[in-house]
Amino acid sequence: MIQLIGYAGLILLAMSYVFLYKDEAKMFYLINIPAGMFLTLYAVILGDLIFIIVNGGIVILNSIKLWKMI
Repeated sequence: MIQLIGYAGLILLAMSYVFLYKDEAKMFYLINIPAGMFLTLYAVILGDLIFIIVNGGIVILNSIKLWKMI
């Protein structure tokens, strides 16, 4: 059941890169941020500090970029 959180993050992450390929940066960030949140949550559940830092940092940076775009 916990793996569903990881799979949801993975699917959203893959979907977000489709929008990046289409030059739709705003949609990329709107999908990538929740993907990163799911993956960060999954890393927290697993207790994997490296991925907590990496995914959490990506969520923060992408949130700042999206905020500046709006």
